[in-house]
Amino acid sequence: MLRLRTCILTHPPSSPATHPVPCLHRLLSAAAPAVSPGPRFAVEDYLVDTCGLTRAQALKASTKLSHLKSPTNPDAVLAFLAGLGLSSADVAALVARDPKFLCAGVERTLSPILAGLTGLGLSRSEIARVASLAPRSFRSRSVVSGLEYYLPLFSSSESLLRGLKKYKYFLSSDPERVVKPNIELLRECGLGTSDIAKLCLAVPWLLSAKPERVQVMLACAERLGVPRGSGMFRHALKAVESLSEEKLAAKVEYLRNTFRWSDAEVGIALRKAPLMLTKSNQTMQSKSEFLISEMGLEPAYLAHCPKANSSMTEYLAQIKVLSDEITLACVPLSNHEIISYVCSGHGGPYDIKPRSPVVTAAMELPARLTKLSFTAASPEKLRYFASYEDELAKLKLNEMGGGVAAATCQGASSGEERRKQPA
Repeated sequence: MLRLRTCILTHPPSSPATHPVPCLHRLLSAAAPAVSPGPRFAVEDYLVDTCGLTRAQALKASTKLSHLKSPTNPDAVLAFLAGLGLSSADVAALVARDPKFLCAGVERTLSPILAGLTGLGLSRSEIARVASLAPRSFRSRSVVSGLEYYLPLFSSSESLLRGLKKYKYFLSSDPERVVKPNIELLRECGLGTSDIAKLCLAVPWLLSAKPERVQVMLACAERLGVPRGSGMFRHALKAVESLSEEKLAAKVEYLRNTFRWSDAEVGIALRKAPLMLTKSNQTMQSKSEFLISEMGLEPAYLAHCPKANSSMTEYLAQIKVLSDEITLACVPLSNHEIISYVCSGHGGPYDIKPRSPVVTAAMELPARLTKLSFTAASPEKLRYFASYEDELAKLKLNEMGGGVAAATCQGASSGEERRKQPA
């Protein structure tokens, strides 16, 4: 008995490899046919062939869609976008900008968003533009409440879409936590609803900026001497929105030197036309050379009238443009006075002939040029109005002040002599 027990202990059971059940399993596995996995979804090819992306765009976008196993959801999204009226090119641009848009649930997310935006009064074409301009924000349900707040702020859907085209990220900002505090700061500065709408359109990033940055911007505008609550304060904010304090100081110094202004004069000019800060140094240099060096205008006059009263009248009276048929002695200048006489063809106190070269030239002026200022008009455009060579005489300014110009028109006497000569 003891010897039998010893024999059993020294000869353990067979190893699992020789067990009859695993052997049977191996036999059955070998006999069963091999099951091949289904074809793998080629995301990159789908993006090229179906969505219209370039191979380079698809390669980049596919890294964000590696989890997709079938085209079922992307196909549904493409059908949704086509239903909005997006063209193939628009769809390709949208997918390239935001590949994960293809992963959005149509029934769960996109369709409710479409219904919500339609309820706000947006047309399908406007909704399609929102999707194209800000696809990441569009696939978030908060886009409905966001647009509900922004629409009255921008005053119209067209203005909102223009702002969105400039800066799409404000749509993803929290209106309650970020946007409303900034709007309140602007209201405290005396800006009304219309001014805020125009400012948001010009500087849409202002909506999503930190309130501290907005406060710095307000302080910079005040340092220009533009008082809060004035009609020019909105323009001052636009002028300083991209300038740091150092760049602002350098720009002011450049204008002072370029236009030969004193400290007081540069302050006057910026209070009247703060947007000159947005012009390039090269542009302002060329204007200075033309207005001061070539046309002989005094720096002090330019400081007090940097926008030339926003009227073409002053161009006609100051820089150019009176026929040798006209003799001016002391001409009272009022807004649009000369241009109204010229364009109407009436004689009046200026004795302007209906068929004179001045009338012909003035009638050809585009209407938009009647609101130019020297900070906006190019020297080439000013030179065009300043000289008509043989047809128009050059107006020489002797004095300008208080709305009165003492001017003489060279060639007037010779023109008179020519009229007296027999034909």
